[in-house]
Amino acid sequence: MSPVLRLLLRAALALPAPLATLGGGPPPTNDRGVALDADTWRMVWLNTRLFGGITKATPRAARAAMARSLAIVASRPTHPLDIREDRVPDGPAVRVYRPASPCAVLVYLHGGGWVQGDRDTHDGFCRRLAAEAGRIVVSVDYRLAPEHPFPAAVHDAVAAVRWARALGTRIEVGGDSAGGNLAAAACLALRDAGEPLPALQLLVYPALDHTRALPSHRTFATGFLLTTHDIDWFQAHYAAPPLDPLASPLLAASHAGLPPAIVTTAGFDPLRDEGEAYVARLRAAGISAVHLDESALVHGYAQMDGALPAADRAVRRIVAALLTEHPSTPG
Repeated sequence: MSPVLRLLLRAALALPAPLATLGGGPPPTNDRGVALDADTWRMVWLNTRLFGGITKATPRAARAAMARSLAIVASRPTHPLDIREDRVPDGPAVRVYRPASPCAVLVYLHGGGWVQGDRDTHDGFCRRLAAEAGRIVVSVDYRLAPEHPFPAAVHDAVAAVRWARALGTRIEVGGDSAGGNLAAAACLALRDAGEPLPALQLLVYPALDHTRALPSHRTFATGFLLTTHDIDWFQAHYAAPPLDPLASPLLAASHAGLPPAIVTTAGFDPLRDEGEAYVARLRAAGISAVHLDESALVHGYAQMDGALPAADRAVRRIVAALLTEHPSTPG
């Protein structure tokens, strides 16, 4: 993305709503009668017209494009934190964010379709979770596809959870999108291995079903940032067997014994229905599952909190849910 386009997008996002929606018209309404947040619609409309998709890009180019895009819309918090780089022995590099008065350790797995993303793209969100929710956050640079296809990223997620046990007594695991998939898969793998489980799984608009059989994949196939063609591209690079539970945690034969969960979904997201279905499966297995329904937002909103007020409010709700699950008095 050129500097000119960055300035154009920033200027458009700053316009008063009546002017900003002239080109795109009023925000669309989804299949449940909910209107898309007006600021989000402005950004989606402009993004669709100004920037190309990823499906013709190389993985390297797509990674650079994601980093440039998030530099526009992600927050840049400056909370006082002790931040250090480390590495899991024979495993992934990690960045550890330590607040003054931590109450838990959250192993965090970034989104990006198993192909994009790293510690830097999700730095702002991890800083917020550490400072506002009082967690030691371990941000994991797991191996990316296609250089490292399934199940390499799952193995890195499990290794990071094991490594983090030395940092505290309460271990949690979380992630957004593909990272939510890895967090849920890590819980399944640890349960099936008979190992200690995280106390909580935080799944932010997670990808949980590679078969994509649920209706939201068709309802939101185009027009809302994450498209069917994007998902095709991600899955082709990740090369995971769709019916393998470590690729599709929703399809596990049993969800009994898994950790309690906080699951967020977005109302204009092809992944919406599988997130909701996972909440239902956990509850049916007798597991506590909090569902944060951001019905007026799109996939990826947690990385848009620096540009969209509704996204910032949604991140605050994630923090509040974490504090409800395990209260803290962050320093």
